[in-house]
Amino acid sequence: MTTLPFPCPVRLGVMKSEGLEEQLHRYTMEKNLTKTEKLLRKGVDVDCINHLGQTPLFCAALLGHGAVSELLLQYRADPNHRCKDLSTPVHAAVFSGNARLLSGLLDSGGDIRLHDQEGRVPVDWFNSSTRRATTTTTKAYVQQLSALALERCVWTDPASHWVCWHLFH
Repeated sequence: MTTLPFPCPVRLGVMKSEGLEEQLHRYTMEKNLTKTEKLLRKGVDVDCINHLGQTPLFCAALLGHGAVSELLLQYRADPNHRCKDLSTPVHAAVFSGNARLLSGLLDSGGDIRLHDQEGRVPVDWFNSSTRRATTTTTKAYVQQLSALALERCVWTDPASHWVCWHLFH
């Protein structure tokens, strides 16, 4: 079983039945690129969901698995898919602390303005993690996240104003 950093805002869901979709989820979390791509080539739904509504992309992003996430995005995984708790792969990527992964999701159309059922935007997930320590790496990640957010802010949109203000203050 995969272990998540504590505290994590979500838990990883499970597949309730066996089959190709269960295999896709398993190979994604195992970072098995060869078997993941083989299933995708067979036409397995890249956005299949587990019992919590999480896609393979969400799970890979939460675990910080960049290469698998890139592969899933190449097969048109939805970076804005809403899980049952309304979180997205963008929330998961921010929590993982993998800036390159987050950038890939945003480049594929991921939206940093979306909120989960508790009203948290992706940066709130980062702030809730143990990664908030004042290390140089963490500071650099927050600066990268802020820069990415600033690039994508649409200043005429009230939701963007709130997210951008929240990131920079």
